[in-house]
Amino acid sequence: MGIAQWQAGDTPTDWIARADSALYQAKHAGRNRCEIYTAPT
Repeated sequence: MGIAQWQAGDTPTDWIARADSALYQAKHAGRNRCEIYTAPT
């Protein structure tokens, strides 16, 4: 599962893209995981 918070000025596409990124972080980290999107530093 990937989680992303709605931010002011977001389009639905922006929001979904961040959640999708978190989802793929979870997939690469292993099974049965939930990841929260964090901005790259």
